[in-house]
Amino acid sequence: MFNGREPLLKTRAALQKKLALLQEFCLMTTLQQQALAGDDMQKFNELIEARQKIIDIVDGLDKEIIIREQAYLANARQAVFHNAAAEKLVRDMQRLKQNIQDCLLQVQEINRQVMQELEEKHHALVKSMGKLRTARQADNLYRKKARQMRAYFIDKKK
Repeated sequence: MFNGREPLLKTRAALQKKLALLQEFCLMTTLQQQALAGDDMQKFNELIEARQKIIDIVDGLDKEIIIREQAYLANARQAVFHNAAAEKLVRDMQRLKQNIQDCLLQVQEINRQVMQELEEKHHALVKSMGKLRTARQADNLYRKKARQMRAYFIDKKK
């Protein structure tokens, strides 16, 4: 007989872990926004690296969740399976998926703000670099020493 509870429990545990990681990811995104506002680019870069590690872990969890759900669905079709506990687990997993979706939407909004602020800082940097280049060119023109030719004395007496 098919035990549908065990794969559901493992899937729910993977979803809970994914939600916890995404909440941490959301926090890191907020910290990244604060680091950018404070011009702390070292911390900003460290947070990018930490976020990438979380993304890699979540990608692995996603693959695991998909495999477990496909296995469950394949086995559930073969068995007549109407268990109140399993239905509660399915509803719990749906709630977890909705929480994950909400968390991702929140991260997406914060990330959009971070990208907008990065774009603004980039444009300000480009403008500042243009002004610096112009100032350097002007400075070079004023500071250039005129080339002097060697002086020759020409005696016109004969």
